[in-house]
Amino acid sequence: MVAFGASHVHADEIALTASADKTAISLEDSINLSITIKGAKDSPPPTLPDLKNFNILSTGTQTQVQVINSRVSKSIVFTYNLVPKNAGRFEIGAAKLELDGKIYSTQPIPITVSPPTAKPRSDRLAFAEASISKTKLFVNEQAVYTFKLFRRVNARNINLQQTFDGFREESLGQGKEYSQVVDGIQYNVYELSKALFPSKAGVLEIPPSIVNLDFLIQGKSRSHSDPFFDRFFKDPFFGGARSAHKILRSPAVKVEILPLPEKDKPADFSNLVGQFAISARLGKHELEFGDSTTLTLTVSGKGNVYDIPAPNLDVLDQFKVYPDRPDFKKWVDGKNLAGGKTFKWALVPLQEGDLQIPPITLSYFDPGEGLYVARHTKNISIKIAPAPSKETLEIVQAPNSSIAPQTPEVQILGEDILPIHTRLSHFSNQALTDAWRNYLWAVFLTPVFLFCGTAWWVRHKDRLKYDRAYSRHKNAYKSAKRRLQQSQSLDSDESIVEISKTLREYVGDKLNLHGAAFTPVEVEDKLREKSFQEEHAKSIRALLEKCEAIQYRGGDQRTPDSEGLIQESFEALERLEQFNKKS
Repeated sequence: MVAFGASHVHADEIALTASADKTAISLEDSINLSITIKGAKDSPPPTLPDLKNFNILSTGTQTQVQVINSRVSKSIVFTYNLVPKNAGRFEIGAAKLELDGKIYSTQPIPITVSPPTAKPRSDRLAFAEASISKTKLFVNEQAVYTFKLFRRVNARNINLQQTFDGFREESLGQGKEYSQVVDGIQYNVYELSKALFPSKAGVLEIPPSIVNLDFLIQGKSRSHSDPFFDRFFKDPFFGGARSAHKILRSPAVKVEILPLPEKDKPADFSNLVGQFAISARLGKHELEFGDSTTLTLTVSGKGNVYDIPAPNLDVLDQFKVYPDRPDFKKWVDGKNLAGGKTFKWALVPLQEGDLQIPPITLSYFDPGEGLYVARHTKNISIKIAPAPSKETLEIVQAPNSSIAPQTPEVQILGEDILPIHTRLSHFSNQALTDAWRNYLWAVFLTPVFLFCGTAWWVRHKDRLKYDRAYSRHKNAYKSAKRRLQQSQSLDSDESIVEISKTLREYVGDKLNLHGAAFTPVEVEDKLREKSFQEEHAKSIRALLEKCEAIQYRGGDQRTPDSEGLIQESFEALERLEQFNKKS
């Protein structure tokens, strides 16, 4: 442990110190950085220096209290895990703290990062590999990135970090595990594949995939003839194995991205790249005027299936068109992302006779052939028959004076207690009776509605009181909104810290997750797992990364726009809340 003291200490014995558990590491190791604030009762987090050469993960805060000769001293320790990005000589600059109008700072810490020791695979406990199905492809063309972790010892706390700048990534399912023999040695292999779609032309580099893990290395012990004894006492639970933390990196992968050709590009091309098919079917080909039928169009294939466009249906002069919501499904075809969209329209004819639904066109770029392709549906005929004649209902018929009145078949022989009404004028308007009937219905149903509403409210209050997950979910937005409003009164640096913490705790409360120490990538993944829209999840990730970039900026950089970040946070939370209510 190397400690570097504060440059300022005043009469109240407030001190700021920074320490690192090691200053010389390889790319397979990480540094635990601790910043301790001593003597302050309430202190904001320190401002970290520019650490652009490291990936930073906050690992929590600890409070230490010491009592020496009846004197109590309190220290707050902020801990961070630093993973180097490259080999070389670096410096962890001075962390700063502004408290009571005074500025405290730590001393810089020099760090040396060396490349991993070049060992043959046979001497390594684990190693990582990465490959891509194509190193030369077009914009929006699908490529499959495959990561493999080879290990021949047990491991735990495995954490994989991957960054695909310039690509849109899509999951190809859960990772798989199997055994493989490499250079005569058997390894346990974990394989994970993702579909990547480049968004711009040029030479792009996919950074190394980084794996943090703890090896469980079996300790040496005396040999026993009893196999049960060996299995029992060599189990890691009983201390027969030691743990060693390591960081593994796969090689970086370079890919050349070609722009889509301008020659022969269709006017209706919508950046759809892959291989696709289109089909259409009609519910009824013969119907009467005034009736309706359903047209179903299906587009499916392999490629950037999320970008399948809504087709142009040119039948407005013959039909009234009522579109339904498109249905999208995706699946994995071998090692490729595949999927399809189904579009439905209700068609109501505007005229009679023989009508035609013209072919519907889908244009896409086929990277295998290197050319644009247009697919068409077949022409669909539909026959509209005239509507059947309507029967006339004669309510009043004028008397025919030429026909002599007939003797009524029913004669009134006498009257009971209640009079028999024989004239229309005897009947009065029933509007008042209908009003009374509605009033009685309201009188009878009001207690039912009040009982149901009261029961729901009591259950809601009980769940808020006793159901922790329900309470966190319901109060997440209100709590986050209140904290963002309070952060407006803080200075810029404190406000940025509060924004970052508020966004993470909102996601934790909304999804009932323990803790709030999520990375921006983890926040995005958690939201997408809970079916939040992709753009909403990415907006939260972008906000958190912006907050981290500002928190870890150098001391000579400009003051951040905390007001703008607060407003962006309000809008992002509002979008998440509205989407959650709809779903």
